[in-house]
Amino acid sequence: MDAAPGTSSGTQKKGSSDDEFEADESENDVLYEVSTTDDDISSESEDESEEEAPAPPRGNRTCPVPKRAKLGDDWNRSNTPPIVDDFTANPGLTIPLPTTPLQFLQLFFTRAMVEYLAYETNLHATHIIHLMADSARNTWKPVSVKEMARYLALCILMGIVKMPTMRMYWQTNQMWHCRFFNLFMSSARFQHISKFFNMYNKKGVPVNNSDRLIKVRPLMDYFSEKFASVYIPKKELSLDEGTMAWRGRLSFKVYNPNKPDKYGVKFYMLAEGTSGYIYKFDVYCGIGKTTVETVMGLMAPLVNKSYHLYMDNYYNSVSLTEQLREVGVYTCGTLRLQRGAPKDLQQVVKGKMATDTTLYMRKDNTFVIVWKDKRPVSVITNIHNADTTQSQRRMWEPTCEIYIYLIYMNLYLR
Repeated sequence: MDAAPGTSSGTQKKGSSDDEFEADESENDVLYEVSTTDDDISSESEDESEEEAPAPPRGNRTCPVPKRAKLGDDWNRSNTPPIVDDFTANPGLTIPLPTTPLQFLQLFFTRAMVEYLAYETNLHATHIIHLMADSARNTWKPVSVKEMARYLALCILMGIVKMPTMRMYWQTNQMWHCRFFNLFMSSARFQHISKFFNMYNKKGVPVNNSDRLIKVRPLMDYFSEKFASVYIPKKELSLDEGTMAWRGRLSFKVYNPNKPDKYGVKFYMLAEGTSGYIYKFDVYCGIGKTTVETVMGLMAPLVNKSYHLYMDNYYNSVSLTEQLREVGVYTCGTLRLQRGAPKDLQQVVKGKMATDTTLYMRKDNTFVIVWKDKRPVSVITNIHNADTTQSQRRMWEPTCEIYIYLIYMNLYLR
């Protein structure tokens, strides 16, 4: 290696003279055309051995031999700010602003959705009710739209008011009594609806089905389209994954020991950076999509509007940054250097770097920056250049509550 990678000061490196590479460049720039005909085969030398097997006949074809590019040839140390287009979307609500919390909720839980769930639940009950005993058949009655709305409301309330068992929600003990459950629905009716609750016709599943989420796909697609149609996000977006806790039997259940909920279903969520509003989401099923396909699918409705997408090193790569740049999406986030970063930076990181050192390299509009604090941190961006700013760490300041607590403990210990 003739010179080290660039630093944040933007110093240009001294390259070798152009004469040293004139020969290599002239050879690599040529695309050779290979044309083979039957006449060429028949005109071969007759002195060759007759025992040699004849060459198979081949038709006319042209095969351009591509130029073999050297790794790192396109990377340079220019610190000129990248070209970023102006933001062209119109963020905000696409509907009149609701005035009450109920109206906000009804933006997503519409009457059409509740009617659909009630219909599918009754249809599922009719398919399997004849297999049950006579006593169970007599106790079931079709669920109405009003009952389904109350059922969904109680399910949401259970996520807010958490109790050890479901039976405790209907008990009248003063310690944990919650009167809304007994007021709107009995415990037996709630369990009956839960037994037959369904959102997809079981007999409508194709024989060769490969979608693991087909039974919840209608509701997922409904919410995903509803989130995108109600609100247009601002310029800064964030893409990350989240886990919905689940310990039951599921083929694509994930395990992460570093999460509070170690077992669950993983979601990919595209959210607005300032408010956290989830614009679009996808569910990890274990098969079917690569990381690049997942990111491109989530960003499909927002292309060519100069959105800024922030991701961590689970998603980022040089190729993904370039693909998103082609459709008008700019990215920034941490990077695993083996995902397309220049070899120069990878070699430097393997060695010893001084603390508070910044190294960078650039290709077209993409910067790969490595900064050393306690350990090297690599970043990829086509929004910023390699300039850094000094930040001052604040000293810890005790709050007023801590002062009151210390005074109280001092008086108490006396």
